[in-house]
Amino acid sequence: MHVLKELWEKRGKMDVKIVVKKKIDAILFFAIIFHLFYNYFTAIFKKHIFAGYNNMLVKEIMTKNVVTIAADKSVYDASFLLRKHKIGSVLVEDNKGNFGIVTKQDIVEGTILKHKNAEETPLLEVMRTDLITIDPLENIQNAVELMEKHKIKKLYVVEDDKIEGVITFTDICKSIKDIVKRVMNLIIIEETRE
Repeated sequence: MHVLKELWEKRGKMDVKIVVKKKIDAILFFAIIFHLFYNYFTAIFKKHIFAGYNNMLVKEIMTKNVVTIAADKSVYDASFLLRKHKIGSVLVEDNKGNFGIVTKQDIVEGTILKHKNAEETPLLEVMRTDLITIDPLENIQNAVELMEKHKIKKLYVVEDDKIEGVITFTDICKSIKDIVKRVMNLIIIEETRE
């Protein structure tokens, strides 16, 4: 910065070739400094990123208000809820307290592609009962691994056999800012110990 300030003050008195050389030197200097800081913080960030994932719990980022629909409703009713709430799936509950899920893809494959009438097709015909769940006290890394394993984008959060919320891939992406803050705090703590 000092070099640039000096160049600015002497701008009218210096030969153009010298000014260009000093500007190039200043740019190279800042590029080297940036590169060193970048490599340093990248190494530290990689070291702590998994700690950030392991320190954040599912309950911290899950959506608590789960949209549900009765199992005796139609595919049209579920489609209406999906559009109204701008979501990709809805939790289906029968009168015995059992749960299932219906997604946009289930509706397309189970109704539209089979040329069925959405108003006449019951959800029981298109819903899936293989609900993948996670405990609210699990960490985010476990949630990501479970989603990858089952090739899904959302997990329902269950505690004491009761659905408490849902965590989606989108929720995890939105939480990255908070994870980075936690990682930076871990870095600061580690740096002050040294």
